[in-house]
Amino acid sequence: MTKKWLISLSLGVASLLAVGTANALVIPNPAPGAFGPDVGGSGRYVPGSTLISVEVLDTGATLGFTGSEFGFYFANNASTLVPIFQTSDQNPDPGGPGDTPQTAFIDLTAGNVYDGDQGVLQNTFTPGTGPIGFYLTIDPTLQGVFGVTSIYTEPSLNPGGEDMSAAFPILDPSVTNGLLLGFAAVDPNGAGNSTVLGYSAAVGVTVPEPGTLALLGVGLLGFAARRRIRR
Repeated sequence: MTKKWLISLSLGVASLLAVGTANALVIPNPAPGAFGPDVGGSGRYVPGSTLISVEVLDTGATLGFTGSEFGFYFANNASTLVPIFQTSDQNPDPGGPGDTPQTAFIDLTAGNVYDGDQGVLQNTFTPGTGPIGFYLTIDPTLQGVFGVTSIYTEPSLNPGGEDMSAAFPILDPSVTNGLLLGFAAVDPNGAGNSTVLGYSAAVGVTVPEPGTLALLGVGLLGFAARRRIRR
């Protein structure tokens, strides 16, 4: 898997997003309050020995705020979060002339996270076993708006056990074990509108039941959904 390919992937996905003033966004499954059924359904994923990630969209950053933190955790130790993209890892112009996608390479066996853009060791963690999940700790400014600090791919870890994330297959025949992860919450002041807070692509993970991929072969096609946000 080459970095050039990863950048092309992120550009292709980002081109689907209407960022601008954040009034509209292409959402694969914009059910208010919950993304609904997605690949695997459990929010847990089976990792390979490595994981490659591309930050596609951080809503907090596009609105001029600090930004969010994206990472993963081992499902049997959900209290220990491993950052992949921190608030300082930002793409200043997703899909635009200044587009500089953030990439990371995670060695799950050695316990290392490498910054794909700087080519340096970003941080380390204690390797674990079993499935992994992903999380998004949203921008501090947005935490007060949505009443949530972190969103997890596992619904049981979210407030009220809500499904606040979704995973969809990357629609590229050359990509295997690639997912687009989305995180969303309902704006309590926005008449129940679902607001996407971040998208990241992850290559190197599979779902517990790979057969469900066939059900969502058009996941990324999505459709436009209105969303609102109050600062």
